[in-house]
Amino acid sequence: MPSIEEVWMNNHNDADGNIIPISQLDSGTFDRGHKIAKSKGGSNTDVVLQKKRDNRQWQEDYEHI
Repeated sequence: MPSIEEVWMNNHNDADGNIIPISQLDSGTFDRGHKIAKSKGGSNTDVVLQKKRDNRQWQEDYEHI
């Protein structure tokens, strides 16, 4: 899977289409996420930047049920 920086170099937008300035690019805020879930045929190379909360929200909610 490409690094956060490599994903940003290919596409400066997050999953919602907002431009991410290089000054805000850090692993504490953003993570890589699959454009199409791997379980639905996506690949590790087809990724986009997502805010960490958005990317992991479902899993966090699931664990608290």
